[in-house]
Amino acid sequence: MDRNITISQAYKTMYRDYPEVVGVKDISQMLGISPKRVRQLVQENKLPCIPDNRTIKVAKLFVIDYILQGAQI
Repeated sequence: MDRNITISQAYKTMYRDYPEVVGVKDISQMLGISPKRVRQLVQENKLPCIPDNRTIKVAKLFVIDYILQGAQI
């Protein structure tokens, strides 16, 4: 059985109930980490964000990519 998953397959199956662009609260729920840690990941450029002066917004695709990158390490 092939356990490799492409980002396209992951995107179609993971986090279907979340919007295409997610905020800190959603990301912290998705990753099981604190909102403070989410902000650190964005600040460290480990999780790319969409430029916005007031809030952190991240494309759901980037969250899934972050998870897949971590799974490969």
